[in-house]
Amino acid sequence: MKHSYFRILILCLFLTTFSYAQTPVLRGMYVSKFSQILGNTVKEDSLLRYAQDSSFNYMALYDLHNISLSNSTNANKMAAFIKRAKNFGVTHIGATGESYSSFSGRIVPYNNSRADANEKFNVFNLEFEFWISSSVNPGGYYCTQYLIPNNCPCDTSGAFRFFIDQLRRIDSVGNIQNAISETYVGWFNQGQAQQIANNVDRILLHAYRTSNSSVYSYSKTRLSYFASVNRTVEVAPIFSAEPDFMGPWLNSNPQIAAYNKYMTDFNADNNSWKQHINISGYQWFHYGYMPKNYTAAPAPIVALVNAAGPTTFCNGGSVTLTASGGSNYLWSNGATSASITVSTSGSYNCEVSSGSASATSNTVTVTVNNLPTATITAGGSTQSGIILSSNSTAGSGSIASYQWMNDGVNISGATSSTFTPSVSGNYSLRVSNSGGCSSTSTAMSVTVASISASGNTDICQGETVTLTAGGGTSYLWSNGETGSSITVNTSGSYSCEVFNSGSSATTTGINVNVNNLPVSSFVAGTNTSNGVSLNSNSSAGSGTIIAYQWMLDGSMIPGATSQIYLATSSGNYSLEVTNSGGCKNMSSIQSITVNPSSCNLTVPSGLTSFVLSTSSVLIKWNSLPQADSVIIRYSRDGSGVYQYVRLPYSSVNTYQINGLIANAKYSWRVKTVCGYVSSAYSAKNSFKTSNRNTASVVNINKISDDYLNMDQERELVAYPNPSKGGVIYFSFLVDEEQTGRLSLMDMTGRTVINNPVQLIEGDNNIHFETNSLPSGIYFATILMGEQKIMKKIIVQNN
Repeated sequence: MKHSYFRILILCLFLTTFSYAQTPVLRGMYVSKFSQILGNTVKEDSLLRYAQDSSFNYMALYDLHNISLSNSTNANKMAAFIKRAKNFGVTHIGATGESYSSFSGRIVPYNNSRADANEKFNVFNLEFEFWISSSVNPGGYYCTQYLIPNNCPCDTSGAFRFFIDQLRRIDSVGNIQNAISETYVGWFNQGQAQQIANNVDRILLHAYRTSNSSVYSYSKTRLSYFASVNRTVEVAPIFSAEPDFMGPWLNSNPQIAAYNKYMTDFNADNNSWKQHINISGYQWFHYGYMPKNYTAAPAPIVALVNAAGPTTFCNGGSVTLTASGGSNYLWSNGATSASITVSTSGSYNCEVSSGSASATSNTVTVTVNNLPTATITAGGSTQSGIILSSNSTAGSGSIASYQWMNDGVNISGATSSTFTPSVSGNYSLRVSNSGGCSSTSTAMSVTVASISASGNTDICQGETVTLTAGGGTSYLWSNGETGSSITVNTSGSYSCEVFNSGSSATTTGINVNVNNLPVSSFVAGTNTSNGVSLNSNSSAGSGTIIAYQWMLDGSMIPGATSQIYLATSSGNYSLEVTNSGGCKNMSSIQSITVNPSSCNLTVPSGLTSFVLSTSSVLIKWNSLPQADSVIIRYSRDGSGVYQYVRLPYSSVNTYQINGLIANAKYSWRVKTVCGYVSSAYSAKNSFKTSNRNTASVVNINKISDDYLNMDQERELVAYPNPSKGGVIYFSFLVDEEQTGRLSLMDMTGRTVINNPVQLIEGDNNIHFETNSLPSGIYFATILMGEQKIMKKIIVQNN
């Protein structure tokens, strides 16, 4: 009888405790030696039934390293157990490990192999007791197993460094796996507590006592350490059922009583740091020690009302409220079913009963917002320029947004209280109030006068564009025409007054621009050994000329798109010119006969030289047959720098070189050129300049009169010069292939052009456009390594 009386007393205490305590979210326990349970149906059933009878909804499994989850048989057994646990109310199964590798090497591959989320581990629990000196000091298990291999000192400081690194990595992989990261901790300082709180979802805090009387005070200081991060930290106390702790106490007390006492003392604590701590439940260590012969008292009724959707909605909507926790229900509105559908504002709760027990649920407040009333008015006529305005009312709260629509389709950007239509249609307005409720106005038919063009309104002389007005029954155009469409071929602004049902409106004008055609013409040069040069002298008509296209016998010549073209074959040539207005015109056809002049490539011979002074010398060679030009190349011995002179062909076979260095030896050669082909250079001839300014020993009277009267040609040839057509060409000779540079300097010394040019050995021909240059005198320079050649040019763009 004494024993029975004791049981009744404990039952009364249990029910009293539950009269104010809510069921915690987390109700967990550790399960040791799980490898000896998995696959044993009797042991699995015993474990799951115990968890169900004791209201546990979370189990953290030890000893998983002894189960090869890469083995499909073992993996299928684990999947079946985790999935079956859900049927016993165990919604979370945790994997417990001592390091990140326990999860990355075993648990993550297992989870990834399961397609069904109900078969996966959904809690990753790290258990590494960094605060126990005997385990982390030299010779200890953690020191040997983890700290030394990871270059961490074998002390509590090194152990914490290893622990926090593992925790951070487990938290990261848990996030990827949609799993809760969790750790068990005992003793630590405030700084360590902050690092732990910032790297895990939930903390299991050591609260091992022999009874429930001091479980909160024992862990209070450590809770405050976690709260110092100044944000909410999820914490669950962990109690031990070991014989040295609460094992004997559990023989006569329900396991929930430890948590209830913890919460009673926690709630009574007035410290402000508590706002940052959320006690989410409790955890027991472990299943093997938990008493199996204690009969738990019946669970108290927990009445709870849940809403199937938002509890704030618009008039015409509803929400279903469902109560749970018992078998009989009495709602505050008199309904007696488990669920009610609510469509009016109010506060709703439910008294739930089962047998003799009853409880009143939480209160759910339902707010029903009135719909706005959407209406629109039109200002002025229903023609071009009409303004549509809202005169809607909010219904509840205030109007939060407007959206105008045409024929039921939202108009992008039309979100103010007024709108001006630009096209005809059926316009309506959707209004939303601050309660999130919307309504749409009745549609209003609006006719808008407008003009459309059949094509581009920027046309060329000789082209037309058709303008069409809409939105009315009769029309009067600004040019006097009265049809709905007019065809236009002259520049101007065209508008139309549109009449409809006794009202009228004038459209916005549409501008038509007629561009003049360019005038295309060209002149042909004389026959040379290269061909006949064709040069455009066209005018733009409107704007500027932007494109040239040369034609031969009515077909385009590929690549012939410059102002100048060198015709190399006979035929009928014409030129198409395009101006900046996009207008084109074709020149008249000119019949061009290409009959290249006779040209002979001859290697010069008979080279002689006559020193005239310290800086000049006369050179001579034998007379040559007809050629385009003669090129002289000379250099001071040892300098490595060549100078070039190009002479147009004539009967003269002498040339005076000036600007030489006194008392220096020079070598020189000569070759002939036909078009873009040259002969080989002659044999080399040498001379040495005088070392003083005395009379030359050469008989000057022997110099040819033809030489004395010739116009010495510069080394850099520029044409046309002056440049009047927008392009200038340069011809010059280069000794070897290289990258050079073309620069142009104006009379102030400012460089206006400085472009790299790719040069080939022999004759080079380059050009650039001068349209962008002001008229004036410039100095063009070709730079080839250390050698420079220069030419004065004149640009005339006016």
